[in-house]
Amino acid sequence: MAKRQRNNLVSVSFHYMTRSIRDDNEDDDYRDIGITEDDFAKIVHRIRNTRPIDDTDDEVVAQIKAGRELPFLYYNEPEPGLHFGDFEGAYYGQRYRNNMLGEIDADSLNLRKFHYLTTRLRDGRVIVGTTYHGLYGDYEGLKSCFTHLLGEGAHIRSMTLKNLATEIGDGEPISLNLTYRKRRDRAERRPLFGSTGVLAIKNSDFGEQFPDRVREVAQEIRGNEARRKHVLADIINRGELITLDEDEIIGCTAVVRQDGRTRTIYLLGDPYNFSTKFPMDVPVNRAGETDRRRVLAEMTRIMREKILPLMG
Repeated sequence: MAKRQRNNLVSVSFHYMTRSIRDDNEDDDYRDIGITEDDFAKIVHRIRNTRPIDDTDDEVVAQIKAGRELPFLYYNEPEPGLHFGDFEGAYYGQRYRNNMLGEIDADSLNLRKFHYLTTRLRDGRVIVGTTYHGLYGDYEGLKSCFTHLLGEGAHIRSMTLKNLATEIGDGEPISLNLTYRKRRDRAERRPLFGSTGVLAIKNSDFGEQFPDRVREVAQEIRGNEARRKHVLADIINRGELITLDEDEIIGCTAVVRQDGRTRTIYLLGDPYNFSTKFPMDVPVNRAGETDRRRVLAEMTRIMREKILPLMG
């Protein structure tokens, strides 16, 4: 029963895609130029086409597995430039047993329905929101399909979007765990904590204002890595334990306590780069299907309240 309830929890994650070109002024570096309206029209043209594809055809199956195709089931443009619909994510590669159908071959496609929301910003970034039903989602499949539609050989970057304040929520921050590497050209002869290491900064080091300050940092941490390091260096250097330059900070996590449990939130250096999953208040029927109108309303609300302010 617990698994059924967990799989009926619906959330949404947001990402953005942009086109990059090699920067002549920097070796092996890329500069974002955005996705043009004409290129985005290629994506819209495909998602508008909700005619069923023949997923019994070996060639179609090969296209899905290669990330060049997906079944798109429903499309709507609730307002100009905002596109919403359903697609099926494909799962395969592991044999399993269904109690009614028996053994399911590892090479067969198992398809789950998800919802998407996408729009193009004026600077050419394309926001893509996708739903997760319990632990299941398929942004990777949607991203691969969109990238293919934008043209083979195009250098497309996909960035996940995190809202750290939302991830902290009602939890109480109790410590910051800092990973650092001090430069060799520092003036001091022997750094107190060595040249590299991990330092746990607890709320007792900062007093009663520590939880509020961490929440403020979570609100402020946005933009590129340099900006995030600047904010983290500010709070770290307010303590009396260690002084660090921004470029000496490698990673930072916050440990949060809530309902008797602790969890880790990555403020910098997330090794998995998971995007924030925002819970949605949508009903789910006995078949695990959602109310599409409520999903659209919730995805739109979260995008405007939580995502667009981060994109500025």
